Amino acid sequence: MEIRHQSIGHIVAISTVIVWGATFVSTKVLLRHFTPEEILFLRFLMGLIALWLYKPAKMKMKEKSHYFYFIGASFTGLFLYYLCENIALGYGDASLIGVIVSSAPIFSGILSAILLKEKLSKNFFVGFAFAMVGLFLLSWTSETTGVQILGIILAFIGAISWAFYSILIRKITFFGYTSFEITKYTFLFAVIMMLPVAACSGFRVQAVFTMNLTTFLNLVFLGLIASALCFVTWSFAVKQLGVVKSSVYIYLSPVVTVILAVIVLGERMNAKEILGTALVLLGLVLSEGQAFRRKDKNNDL
Repeated sequence: MEIRHQSIGHIVAISTVIVWGATFVSTKVLLRHFTPEEILFLRFLMGLIALWLYKPAKMKMKEKSHYFYFIGASFTGLFLYYLCENIALGYGDASLIGVIVSSAPIFSGILSAILLKEKLSKNFFVGFAFAMVGLFLLSWTSETTGVQILGIILAFIGAISWAFYSILIRKITFFGYTSFEITKYTFLFAVIMMLPVAACSGFRVQAVFTMNLTTFLNLVFLGLIASALCFVTWSFAVKQLGVVKSSVYIYLSPVVTVILAVIVLGERMNAKEILGTALVLLGLVLSEGQAFRRKDKNNDL
């Protein structure tokens, strides 16, 4: 039964990451009409409404201290991560920002070793080395591709914040909350955090009523599928596989992003960027083999 759950977890993780790989391109399309802050607010407000309509029942926190974990997950995985990603996409190509953000598993592994007492294997560090070289090549070519330094920094901040989110979500699953409950309440806290940002950035209500069909469909994709649905499936995958095993699938996200960026946006990558992307993806293959060994078998992650 455990093997079956692990297999389902792998399938769910892969499917979720494929959808998330497409979000970079979808967001890039939306940036033609909305600001990064407007996209962020509308996306998660739409997701929150969908989740609440599906199951309106209020959840009772098992302990007051759990609020801090939910708020922390909302801030790192939804508010900070996506704000950084959306703004970064305004400074460069979707394909390159997507690859840089895919370094999240590296930071997840390091944080898991520090906070969850996992012992990382040699495979993880070899994969780490290849991924870092690849990311360096991508950053080094930024001037020729239009990706400015600020965009790169924001992409890395997003990757680090996602690593913290993964750790917090894993801890929350230990408390016995379902994947749906976790998603609904992290969305609630995230939307509350986004309200002052949307207000201070000059949220344009008229932009909502003047969007065309393409913009509307991309917003629905981000809000209902990539957000409401995929955050439920990701919480499930983290619960079944653990932080490190699930996070390494994020390396697959840039493959989807690069392919769609070429098809939809007409982006092109030069030889150094292709090599950098290949090295980052090679990091996945090397890290996936046996990313870590548990110190305590009872602490199943």
